[in-house]
Amino acid sequence: PLNEKLIIELNPPDVKNADLVTPCPQDSPVVQKSVSGKGWQSITVENLGPISDYKDKYEDPVKHFKELYKKKSSVIRKELTNKDTVSLTIDLNDTLEPKTDLTRNIGYVVFKILYRKLKLDVFWKKHMAGRKFEYDVEKVFYLLVIGRLLDPGSKKYTYDNRYQFFEPIGDFELEDIYKALDVIAAFDEELQSWIFHNSKDLIDRDTDVCYYDGTNFYFDIGRPDVDKIDEDGNIIDKKLRKRGAEKNKRPDPIVNMGLLIDRNAVPIGYSIYPGNESEKVHMLPVINSARKHSMIGRIINVADRGLNTSENIWHLAGKNPKRNANRSFFSSNSSSRRTFRSPNTSRVIPPVSFRSTVSSTRSSARENELG
Repeated sequence: PLNEKLIIELNPPDVKNADLVTPCPQDSPVVQKSVSGKGWQSITVENLGPISDYKDKYEDPVKHFKELYKKKSSVIRKELTNKDTVSLTIDLNDTLEPKTDLTRNIGYVVFKILYRKLKLDVFWKKHMAGRKFEYDVEKVFYLLVIGRLLDPGSKKYTYDNRYQFFEPIGDFELEDIYKALDVIAAFDEELQSWIFHNSKDLIDRDTDVCYYDGTNFYFDIGRPDVDKIDEDGNIIDKKLRKRGAEKNKRPDPIVNMGLLIDRNAVPIGYSIYPGNESEKVHMLPVINSARKHSMIGRIINVADRGLNTSENIWHLAGKNPKRNANRSFFSSNSSSRRTFRSPNTSRVIPPVSFRSTVSSTRSSARENELG
């Protein structure tokens, strides 16, 4: 019938008489070719038009196009099977609108590979299963990580510049990022543990010796945050930005951070705490959290004099008075003796002998072998 359309199909290479032209009743005239993937299927190649358009030109339009595309079949098949080349069409006369920036960052692909190898996408899919959000928490987290690594800035800056990357990252609003921060913070310890255990396949993790120290970050704000309290005066929402001992003697409110690293200086865990709190009381929680999640076992802990208080030494040594009394700790002081008191009892622990081992221009270091 003259209202039938011409369909040209390129069949699999192993099919005899692979190049076929057949009439096919469809709404639009097309030329098709078969491609591999999940089996073979036909896709549109070219619009030929109704057979009636060619009746006056060719005695047998089907035969004509069959011969024509038989010659082209080798070229078409090569395009289908050659995955090493890509054809692009560029209009050299095309122009961009003023202030248009189509520059895209592809360097993030390196970090994307590491992100996938640490299985961070799997972590969020696992922990977000069964939870309903208007946004994808994993995509928000991914954007914040990539943005922090390549182009550090505020959350708003990271969101506004999300199109700088070659591929789009998620479909969410700026307010969704702020909402997701609470969700991310709720899985703080689990996330640290997940990264540590999955990093073992990428790098050598030597936790026989661990180092701990603290630092702080200042904020250019006029006053510290105010804690929320209930009617009885109890703190129900402790804020972080407080005035404290800033490293550079600045008067601005600060937030403290304690970091635990392994022998190779690769982070194991960390903690964030208010700027007006002493770092001495935040070393043990980080170490205990790492032990809780099987990140460390029996270790030697190295910290400066300010962190190795009698209470920290007592707890790290296993709360055993005899072990505390007979254990040698390391200090840059040549010879000294000190008396310790158990924080849980009134018993005074016998003096501990110190011997000189390591000198430092800033502070001394002590190595405590943990039970």
